[in-house]
Amino acid sequence: MINIRQFIVAMCVGLFIIGCGRDKNPADNVVSIDKPEISQQDRGQLKNSHLVKAQDYIADKSYEDAIAELNEIISLDPKDPAAYYTLGNVYEMMGKNQESVEAFITAIKLDPYAKKQMPLESTGSGSVSNLTEPCLATNTAVGSSCQH
Repeated sequence: MINIRQFIVAMCVGLFIIGCGRDKNPADNVVSIDKPEISQQDRGQLKNSHLVKAQDYIADKSYEDAIAELNEIISLDPKDPAAYYTLGNVYEMMGKNQESVEAFITAIKLDPYAKKQMPLESTGSGSVSNLTEPCLATNTAVGSSCQH
């Protein structure tokens, strides 16, 4: 019959042998899953799907949800001026003038002709054009704070 001492020694030896076979760096065992490539056609369909959802959310005045959908469009195509223009409109509807201006400026930088489509009516304390002109004149980077 095996006594306790022999059992403990056998267990320690077994654990030592099992432990020796393991990698030194557990981070090497992390499995990396790359995102699959999305075809241009699928990317376009995804953009349209998110746009339809965003438009529905805007109609329902669920602006935060609309922003999430528009950000999905932007993640699929960061150079889509229409997404930034629509995002600017949503921020304007929410009264978030600074975010609205930044989105409009991005749209204008991506497509200078988008400026003709921007609403120029008053938005509370000042019009969108009054808010954007100092930023555009100083060529302030989008996302940075534009002081005027």
